[in-house]
Amino acid sequence: PLFSALTRHLAGGPRSYHVPGHQGGRAAWAGLVEAWGERVLAYDATELEALDDLHAPSSVILAAERLAARAFGAERTCFLTAGATAGIIAGVLACCGPGDRVLLPRNVHRSVIAGLALADARPVFMVPEVDELTGVPTGLEPGTVLAHLRECPDARLLVLVNPTYYGACGDLTALVGLAREREVSVLVDEAHGAHLPFWPGFPGSGLSAGADLVVHGVHKTMGALTGGAMVHLGPRSRVPEARLRSMLRLVHTTSPSYLTLASLDAARLQAATRTEAGWTRTVVAAQQARQAVDRMEGVVPHPPVLPQPGYVAQDPLKLVVVSAGGWCGDGLAQELNRLGYYPELSEENHILLIMAPGYDEGKEALVEALAPALQAAGGSGGKKAMVAMPRTIPPLVMGLRRAALAPSRMVPLREAAGRAAGEMLVPYPPGTVAVCPGELITAEMVDWLLARLDAGRSAHGVGPPPDYVVSVVAG
Repeated sequence: PLFSALTRHLAGGPRSYHVPGHQGGRAAWAGLVEAWGERVLAYDATELEALDDLHAPSSVILAAERLAARAFGAERTCFLTAGATAGIIAGVLACCGPGDRVLLPRNVHRSVIAGLALADARPVFMVPEVDELTGVPTGLEPGTVLAHLRECPDARLLVLVNPTYYGACGDLTALVGLAREREVSVLVDEAHGAHLPFWPGFPGSGLSAGADLVVHGVHKTMGALTGGAMVHLGPRSRVPEARLRSMLRLVHTTSPSYLTLASLDAARLQAATRTEAGWTRTVVAAQQARQAVDRMEGVVPHPPVLPQPGYVAQDPLKLVVVSAGGWCGDGLAQELNRLGYYPELSEENHILLIMAPGYDEGKEALVEALAPALQAAGGSGGKKAMVAMPRTIPPLVMGLRRAALAPSRMVPLREAAGRAAGEMLVPYPPGTVAVCPGELITAEMVDWLLARLDAGRSAHGVGPPPDYVVSVVAG
């Protein structure tokens, strides 16, 4: 309904004397119009009467959100144009307040920590399991969550990540069930799993598992434009819709992109009308690509034999190519780039590839490109020694909110050990937090971050070389 309303509006040849300032493309730079076309700029509209208002939806946006809720299996759905980040922050704020304890795995996205800092809530971190082949975190064991629920009977919220950036999925039904038995709300960061509700063979979604809130980055694995996301209230959610929308109005932009909103409506339609046979074709193509890659010389088959602790299933649309020792991930990514293929991520001993639903022919082309790329990467110096992020959680010496808002000063990372962090230090991608505001920056963490930075990787909260300055709490 939203996409159709926008199209009808443009069909009337409207003359824009409202924001945005490019006035439907007529006042835009000629080079931009030539590259994109005036039609694209015309779709970049604003909150006109016929196009509804994201923060007070009553017509076409509300109708589009209700259709999305039905398609994803939610009670209510809210559209977002500021990414899953806005939905996660609003979800945290909707569930907890100052002093509340929140259980969460250490491999959460930085947006969860931002929400906790704004809420002035207290994090209780749980150490996730680790993929033995890549060295990256996977999921939580039910026993780990149960132990922490018993230790924190006053916990207000459990945050779960499903699937991880790499596609690893835990026993979501069991984890959500443990929290619901104790009347603890559950927020599932499912940013990388918007496609999971649409095919029965996919690992389970937080919505079907009974979570109160589920956040989808629809642009990550489906056909929405960048920033297009949704936050859903589960069928048995204890979070009032009014509370969630109030928190969204607190943190979300008041200038939502109508290009992005329309793409969310279109992505929902595309997914909901795709037949089960169509989804099956996509998964089969992805599985065939994975099997072909696993047979290539120099590749260790991935995922490992499942189930494993905290890791019971793998999203078939995430392809992790793991080195057997003859090449490094950066070298393979560079060879693929030369052939016109761009992976999502490269690390010391692996690369990550996302295989979007519907682009089945691209998967065969990818396999054909990987063979010569692997051969060329084999002579690029071999696999670098992989050092996983330290699993020891740094001690929290100051509350998240207090540290994030406290006076701070910038010091070289090499001199930061033993000081309280003034902001998050976040290797990016994938955006999981290495150090939170108020945590003690340990010598071990300094060494790990420096090794990554010196290898050319980036981290949010860290300045450029050679000093790599970071924020520490003053005093």
